[in-house]
Amino acid sequence: MSAAAKERTFRRTLALARPFRARLALAGLLGFLTVGTSIGLMATSAWLISKAALRPDVAALSLAIVAVRGFGISRGVFRYAERLVSHDLTFRLLADLRVRVYEGIEPLAPAGLAGSSSGDLLSRMVADVESLQHLFVRVLAPPVVAALTLALAAGIAATLAPAAAVAIAAAMLVAGVAVPWLARRAARGDAAGAAATGAALTQAVVDALQGAAELAAFGRE
Repeated sequence: MSAAAKERTFRRTLALARPFRARLALAGLLGFLTVGTSIGLMATSAWLISKAALRPDVAALSLAIVAVRGFGISRGVFRYAERLVSHDLTFRLLADLRVRVYEGIEPLAPAGLAGSSSGDLLSRMVADVESLQHLFVRVLAPPVVAALTLALAAGIAATLAPAAAVAIAAAMLVAGVAVPWLARRAARGDAAGAAATGAALTQAVVDALQGAAELAAFGRE
């Protein structure tokens, strides 16, 4: 498949999530709030520990103590809400995609599917559709969360030490752009081979189950 064809396919796949864009945006927002409260928890905890080492009056630490509790509780709440929304989004997308795939395949039967086995069609209906959940939940939302987190972390660091803000931004860009790009290049061939092998395995299993009676009759169990 050419690069242009891949791009068109990718855009068509993204368009499938258009009816769920509000839920997708909510999942991204909750993910950012989860990461943001984690940063706040680490920052206030570090400040509280270092300040408490100087043995100040307890009143001077009361605000930080409340902040640590608030960040700790809210992080768990936001994480739970993010998981709830993202999984609900995933299941709704999978249900919609399976219906779309079936509606596209059903009119082709039987003449249009002469070259396809039932195992291959089953793999497309189940495994291929299910693999798309990673695109919508683990590919689209995380970069948005990472960009917002980068802006938040760099902004906080810039108020304390501009040099630290530059170092944080550079490290996060390497971790968020360079490392995924290298991982994608390294896994491209393996992913294509795994998809083909998985489809062949599904086809073999379905053929064996459907032909169980014939296998038993000819003693080829």
